[in-house]
Amino acid sequence: MNIDAFFFNGWEALFVYHFPKGYDQRWWAAIARCAEKQARYEDIVLGGGTRDDSRAVLELTAPYAAPNSVEGTATRGLEIRKPMLQHVVWRKGARTVVAVFNFWDKAPAFFRMRLDGRDAGEFVCGALRTAVFEFGEGGERLGGPGSAEVAGWRRALMPRLEAAKAWDDAFERKIGGKADASQALERKMYQPGKGGPAF
Repeated sequence: MNIDAFFFNGWEALFVYHFPKGYDQRWWAAIARCAEKQARYEDIVLGGGTRDDSRAVLELTAPYAAPNSVEGTATRGLEIRKPMLQHVVWRKGARTVVAVFNFWDKAPAFFRMRLDGRDAGEFVCGALRTAVFEFGEGGERLGGPGSAEVAGWRRALMPRLEAAKAWDDAFERKIGGKADASQALERKMYQPGKGGPAF
């Protein structure tokens, strides 16, 4: 996901840190999938496309994490509240690409997208994942599951989404809405009540 974030934010290169040993084919396969995705969209992102994130608006359709200040805060006492669901929009010629980043590690994000003021449908982005959606000249969706299929997944996952949101809200109440980088690990380990989150 970090590789995707660097690429879709327009960086031309990055160094993927790796230890001298200990990674198996799953790590390298994930790196290869990122490289394939970059190759698919390189002509837009790095080849003269224009970026205008304001063209797309994402409206959540299921329980989701509140903007937080834990994951991205590097300095104690500095309150930076960033949304856990972010996006970038690139366009070149008739193609528009919207890359959506779900930084919440507890559950997928379900949302409706408005692109250039028009309803583009309902979409999903997995937990700690990047989802890329492509649209044609008239705003028609090119590939991927339809809105009805995504809505079915949302209904099926609703109990899990509600449990994940309750867990996240319990942590926010525990820390009183104030967080810094030193609490990132505590956030990941926090268990409200007995047994922790119900998923």
